[in-house]
Amino acid sequence: FISSMSPIKQKPVQVGDKVLLYHADYDNQGKTWMFHQYDRTNVIAGLIIFFLALVLLFGGKKGFSTIIALGLTMGCVFYFFLPSIFAGFNIYLATILVCIYVIAFTLILVNGVSYKTISAGIGCIGGLVISGLIFKIMNTMLELTGLIDEDSNYLLMLDRPIDLHAIIFSSILIGVLGAVLDVGVSIASSLHEIYPEGGEYTLKQVMASGMNIGRDIISTMTNTLILVYIGSSLSTTLLLVAYSNSFFELINRESIVVEVLQSIIGSIGLVFTIPLTSFFYGLGITRGVGKKTAAKASAAEL
Repeated sequence: FISSMSPIKQKPVQVGDKVLLYHADYDNQGKTWMFHQYDRTNVIAGLIIFFLALVLLFGGKKGFSTIIALGLTMGCVFYFFLPSIFAGFNIYLATILVCIYVIAFTLILVNGVSYKTISAGIGCIGGLVISGLIFKIMNTMLELTGLIDEDSNYLLMLDRPIDLHAIIFSSILIGVLGAVLDVGVSIASSLHEIYPEGGEYTLKQVMASGMNIGRDIISTMTNTLILVYIGSSLSTTLLLVAYSNSFFELINRESIVVEVLQSIIGSIGLVFTIPLTSFFYGLGITRGVGKKTAAKASAAEL
């Protein structure tokens, strides 16, 4: 049967519905099958298949590479990152390794090895490093405890207590990783179209173009990042606003402070990714490929 203690009235179970049940032991009734929740596996699987089909349809070969990169990313998170935390591995180091792994394999699988890939990778890593350093400074200045919600308390009750400061560090870096990758690839790909390998360019030209492109990206990507964090914790934010006595009390709650940190630090990482990617692409194309191509052309004429 369905428990009457649920705050929301459940849809009555009908013939053909797939549900999850569990045993409940009562002193006077013995074992009773209790309704837990509806089985939503097939619907979710169908949605995932639809998404993957769209990626293949519109992405072609790169879409296939994107799916492989996504699979490797999920595998890294669920089969390395999370188990390493429970095993007592250093969370800061595990986070850094995951970020480098995701950046490297995603860029190489999608774009291959080139100056475009290398510059985007360096720009992404640089943006994440700056985000991590700013968090460490803010963590000390703001006197954070890491107890931002009820789930944080449960983490402290595990057989091997988890460093809550490190969890916040991981949530910020992993949360911003996708956006930083997007910005780095966008800048490198745009510059590659404007300044393909083999031309005669100056570093100043490439940097100027990269910064102009980046200015158009900053506003939208920053908004995207902030809205993602707000949307992911909307219920918690509504609850805090409803039970706060004043605005100053609200903005000093650690859960709100951490949300603000995630948004701002992530945005700072995005901003730094743009000049770093532009600089290293320009450095590679003007000092490396450009000179080699010109030398080959001169040798051919002789």
